[in-house]
Amino acid sequence: MFRNWSLAAVLLSVALVTGCSQQKPAEQAVDAAEQAVSEVHELALKYAPKQYAELKAELDAARKSLTDGKYPEALAAAREMGFPYEEGLAHYEIGRHLPEGEAAADGLSRREHLERAAEIFARLEIPYELELCRAVQGRLKT
Repeated sequence: MFRNWSLAAVLLSVALVTGCSQQKPAEQAVDAAEQAVSEVHELALKYAPKQYAELKAELDAARKSLTDGKYPEALAAAREMGFPYEEGLAHYEIGRHLPEGEAAADGLSRREHLERAAEIFARLEIPYELELCRAVQGRLKT
């Protein structure tokens, strides 16, 4: 039960913080998730220490992946944790940084990663990130 509640709190925090900062969206999402987790730190350690440790380890791995520029690892972590927003951000960052004409480790092209990010942001009804995707897509060679 705690894990479901904590994940909901993390996602709500991410949604509320989006657009309130000039940071890159992926870094901002991890910041918001870390902030939400830190707010329940004492209760989590008392009532669900194992789940808290697992969630904290997953967030630490996501932060390391982003700071190291390892967006494919961040994508895998977002999928594993069931965070569609962060999955969309990882697709966006891969699509933004992947050189034109090259494929990512998962075999997808820059265009395909941006399309997946746009699909996720459209499904989640997140217009700011959707516009970011469309802006990058608009600059791609046809």
